[in-house]
Amino acid sequence: MAELSALLDKEISARLPEPERPLVVDPAVLDVALPLSGKATEAGFAVLPRGSRAAVSGELLRFFTYWRQTSRRTDYDLSVLLLDGDFHTAGQVSITNYHHGGVVHSGDITDATNGATEFIDVPLDVDAPYVVPQVFIYAGESFDEIGESMFGYQTRTRDQKGAPFDARTVRARSHLRGQGRVALPMVFAKGETGWQAVWLHLYLRGRPSFNRVEDNPGVDRVREGMDRNVVKVLLAAWERPDFRAGLQHLIDLDEVTSLLAALAVDDHDDEVRQRAMDLLRSALEEAEIRRAVLLLIETDDIRHSLADAIADNLTDRPGLATAIRSALDDPAVRAEFRDALESPALRALVWKVAEDEFRGRRLTLIGQAILLLLRHRPARRLAWALKRHGVVRELRRKPTDPDQA
Repeated sequence: MAELSALLDKEISARLPEPERPLVVDPAVLDVALPLSGKATEAGFAVLPRGSRAAVSGELLRFFTYWRQTSRRTDYDLSVLLLDGDFHTAGQVSITNYHHGGVVHSGDITDATNGATEFIDVPLDVDAPYVVPQVFIYAGESFDEIGESMFGYQTRTRDQKGAPFDARTVRARSHLRGQGRVALPMVFAKGETGWQAVWLHLYLRGRPSFNRVEDNPGVDRVREGMDRNVVKVLLAAWERPDFRAGLQHLIDLDEVTSLLAALAVDDHDDEVRQRAMDLLRSALEEAEIRRAVLLLIETDDIRHSLADAIADNLTDRPGLATAIRSALDDPAVRAEFRDALESPALRALVWKVAEDEFRGRRLTLIGQAILLLLRHRPARRLAWALKRHGVVRELRRKPTDPDQA
């Protein structure tokens, strides 16, 4: 990671003015994301932009949501989804399940004429590395229509007495104002150094009414809509502060986050998909981003998770998946791939293949590939490197019919 860190430091430093006096930076600031638009945050107390992290201490987390309706009965429901290390559901606490593994719900309130609050207590020794609080609109006014609505969390000791809501223990409180019927304000992740709160500020469409954690397209649906191994790759990369701090100056992370959420929903349209493709293409045309991504592949855990993700999407081509894994583990192949991607013509062909998904104008693609091999030496070297691992041979094989396997 030293080469990646140096690359990002060089790019960021080139964009900064020369300081007239010594500059002192609090290390805690390194976990605060740079907002590139107003969509990245909400009003409230101690609210940070989307993607920012904050350390969490104490023995107990107390989540709370408050809402006050304006003209019709409104029922908001606070829920918590627990995920294991592989992003599988490990449990949930909501109006349908008040207790799970020490996590406790305060009870369901269905009318907020004079305001209403629900709480969920989560002990920090809970047997789940990811805790995802959510606010569902079960009935009534939306987040944009309601008189007031907010989400926040407190840190407490197990034996702490007093009122359920103690302002002295509140660590953050965020207004809920967004389109959609499901709010995902934060996720809490346990790492080697303890728990961290990660700000999301996401809103999902959900249903017009009767949204619940069990059957709503919330975090669980987003997780299932994205390949778990791809999620692990993104999370591993994002755990590296130098990578995160560098990329947020080079690409609009708000756009990336919103597109990932949109793509995770089953009924996303072709326009959303094209936006994602255009964003990824423009990002990788930036030399700094291209080099940073390629350097990440040199990290064993990220490379192996990437190979797992490829295998998950090639269940009908097990031989091809094995050949690609072997090629990824070969430093010589990675070096040839890095050199080849510096060719604009080769990058254009890669995007052509991705957009057509190996369907449709396949003969045209084969012709372009042959022409590229004839004209570009880096492409020829990469082809020979892949051939050594059997990738070319497996590409010629027909997919296996799962029903006949």
